[in-house]
Amino acid sequence: MRIETFIKFFLAISLVHFACSETNRKTTGMEDGIKVSLSGVFRDYRPDFDPADSCNRGKYQLSNFHVDVLPLNCRPYRNILDTLTLTPLRDAQGVRLIEMRGDTIYHPISIAQYGLGLIDFFGRSNDSLSLTLAKSQAAHLLSTAITVDTSLLFPLEFKYFFYEVDHMSPPWYSAMAQGQILSLLCRLYEFTGERKYRIAARKTFNSMLRFKRDHEIWFSCVDKEGFLWFEEYPNELPSHVYNGMIFATFGVYDYYALTKDQRALELFKSALLTIKHNFEFIRKRGDVSYYCLKYPSQISYYQSIHIDQFNYLFDLTGDVFFSSMADSLMLDHTYNKTPI
Repeated sequence: MRIETFIKFFLAISLVHFACSETNRKTTGMEDGIKVSLSGVFRDYRPDFDPADSCNRGKYQLSNFHVDVLPLNCRPYRNILDTLTLTPLRDAQGVRLIEMRGDTIYHPISIAQYGLGLIDFFGRSNDSLSLTLAKSQAAHLLSTAITVDTSLLFPLEFKYFFYEVDHMSPPWYSAMAQGQILSLLCRLYEFTGERKYRIAARKTFNSMLRFKRDHEIWFSCVDKEGFLWFEEYPNELPSHVYNGMIFATFGVYDYYALTKDQRALELFKSALLTIKHNFEFIRKRGDVSYYCLKYPSQISYYQSIHIDQFNYLFDLTGDVFFSSMADSLMLDHTYNKTPI
């Protein structure tokens, strides 16, 4: 994710993450301002990025991670609504809007995030208005979706320039959007039992099986080493945005937790392997981690996002490697804790 309007959402995750293990872990804060290593157009790839690898291999590596099915109050996106604010910019139906480059738009990722905050708040408070508003977010998303084969796809209907280099022209699609919408649909079904959400979740999950090698509209790809990627910006030469990959992975986890679909479990475990293997390429020792594998960009607030994503992955798997990843990043770059 790159749009600055979403900073509040990311800050929410970092400020309120509490582990569901026996003791709550210390969480990261966020410093004022943004550090970017290079400004303007990135003219060079990172030295360790291979422009010959178009992520078009056929089969991805499998893994044997242990996976726990946790209750909703121990999964990602908990306690985020207060920082998102209860009353963001919304339309007459209560659907979240954002302002971008002077326009007021519907952004599927922003809408899904707001819905996730609302459904989490409902789970903690039993506030009926929050559930109603969460359903409104889902209703809008489903009204704009298109069906391709057996998949439900959620188009992004605006131009986007990823670091002013990779142009995304409408309609374009994002694995991060698919994954966060998938999480919202799964959780709405768990709270309401309304079958339409489970059906939509199944079709949305199917989109994660659309691989670059086989489909014009795709969300997943396999690099030359056999690692599975969910692409936030599915270009011909993928960027491998790390936080977007992990957010999409959370959606696959939610679908597995709901359905016990073994395809979802396989994808989730293989995505964990990718995340684990590529940590060394994202980390910059003693400094802010990289945003993606393709360009040499460092943005301070993504350091705290990566830290909390790793903590969540530790919750979901019990694998201490993920918690050690979070600890390493905390040592690399210290933030002034912002009081809640």
